Amino acid sequence: MISPDPIAIIGMSCKFSGGSTSPEKLWRLVVEGGSGWSPIPKSRFNSDAFYDEDHAKIGMSNVVGGHFIQDDVAKFDASFFNFTAEIASAIDPQIRMLLESVFEALENGSDTSVFMGSFSRDYHDSLMRDPDTLPRTALTGNGVAMMSNSISHSFDLRGPSLTTDTGCSASLTALHLAVQSIRNGESRMSVVGASNLLINPDQFIVMSGLGVLGADGRCFAWDSRANGYGRGEGIATLLLKPLGDAIADGDPVHAVIRETAVNQDGKTPTITLPSSEAQEKLIRACYQWAGLDPTQTSYVEAHMTGTPTGDPIEASAISRVLSKGRDADNPVMVGSIKTNMGHLEASSGIAGVIKAIMMLKKGVIPPNLNYKDANLKIDFEALKVRVPLVAQDSPKGMPRRISVNNYGYGGTNGHVILDGSTEHTKCAFGQSFEKNEPRLIVLSSKESGVTLCMVDDLKTYLESRKTSGVVVSLDDLAYTLGTRRSHFPWRVAISSHNCQEGLIAASDDLGQSAVTLAKEPPRNVRHPHLAHPHISPTSKMPHPHGVPQHQPPPDLSILL
Repeated sequence: MISPDPIAIIGMSCKFSGGSTSPEKLWRLVVEGGSGWSPIPKSRFNSDAFYDEDHAKIGMSNVVGGHFIQDDVAKFDASFFNFTAEIASAIDPQIRMLLESVFEALENGSDTSVFMGSFSRDYHDSLMRDPDTLPRTALTGNGVAMMSNSISHSFDLRGPSLTTDTGCSASLTALHLAVQSIRNGESRMSVVGASNLLINPDQFIVMSGLGVLGADGRCFAWDSRANGYGRGEGIATLLLKPLGDAIADGDPVHAVIRETAVNQDGKTPTITLPSSEAQEKLIRACYQWAGLDPTQTSYVEAHMTGTPTGDPIEASAISRVLSKGRDADNPVMVGSIKTNMGHLEASSGIAGVIKAIMMLKKGVIPPNLNYKDANLKIDFEALKVRVPLVAQDSPKGMPRRISVNNYGYGGTNGHVILDGSTEHTKCAFGQSFEKNEPRLIVLSSKESGVTLCMVDDLKTYLESRKTSGVVVSLDDLAYTLGTRRSHFPWRVAISSHNCQEGLIAASDDLGQSAVTLAKEPPRNVRHPHLAHPHISPTSKMPHPHGVPQHQPPPDLSILL
């Protein structure tokens, strides 16, 4: 069998709970065993008005917390995307934040496809409660199709553009479709992502009634305390390209997709009951199509929601494929980002992929949280699986390879096999540079104040790399910021011979080490009134509320 063409992941961005506003910040959270859990913020809705200890009580929820993005989700720089205040206020914040996320991962393209995952529609549902006050553009701002179509329109992307809703496997399904689109020649690149915001109580109430949510809002994955999952917010984007093209174009390769696969459970006792047989068949097929040996994979980023029924089913499926033929002292390591930041539902698959990418980059397996006593329905010894409790180095003598498993509440399963980029790209570049020549580091934005803030972000980024002992390549930094980022009217250019020392010093004294260029004045900035549904303290019904604010300057750890 001919192995399918590998696909490179050349861009990624994310915004999750726990201050994880970049892949590097996400990594620090998971490797240090951190959690993004918090009580339900009042800025989302008045959770007290909907709380009852009895999860089955009609119209009420027994959930007290979850994993929420710390930023104000109403923030949006409407003028940057050429939206009027009226149009911006009608756009679902999930779409607004996806636009920002996509910009961080991609800045231009032509025959580029867009595949987005979707599940909850809290903003749409809140707007529909009062038809008399609906904005004229409510349909184009909230349609499921617009999760993907608005991105294609905003960035002038001409490839296929569609939104998938397979529940919690939506983003891995989108990733699978993106890979197929590239391999079929429909598109040269593809943008994949998902967005999940929890801004009204409706889903909490419905899911509490079904008994699928844990009262404390945490995921006790594969643990004896598993009692339902904790919900979480997250926005994430990946940019894909054929590996050969990425190498030829000098793109950064974060990881390599060896294969993806999607299937369905079919007829099960209930539509929400996962099928171990279907998941096993999917994982096995994914490895067969890739021409890879499953026993060479040492870690699985599993779905692991923390439900008493789903966890044992997934554990059994993983074991039957990846543990077969292994020695008892060489079990498959299995973990999940859900223990750090909850179940992100539509975004959960991409969140797991970004965590896996960072693991491949760092060569470290982070600890799993919320695990004390094993779920009695999972025989870890017999299944030859193990949950990591402390951070540890990846096994020596094994390929840098991770599987990501995902399944939806309606029975659609997704799986992806990732390789580290090193062995695929280590011989790709042979160009040398004159080491004694200075490099020009260029930062730009549409507003002068933001540009100066970006200099501070660059300094913070370089200092954090220096503290952790990481040497930043000045050539790579200059190349990326000079040729791979959009250039806007307000610019700062810093000349330096040395990354950590010269650039840090230069950012401290712009007057001596930098030149500010403003070839044209910035555009007039609009201050839209952004609708942000929330629950009034005196009423259960949502009403529009917003504060005219701009998106803060981008985090340089994302840009780099």
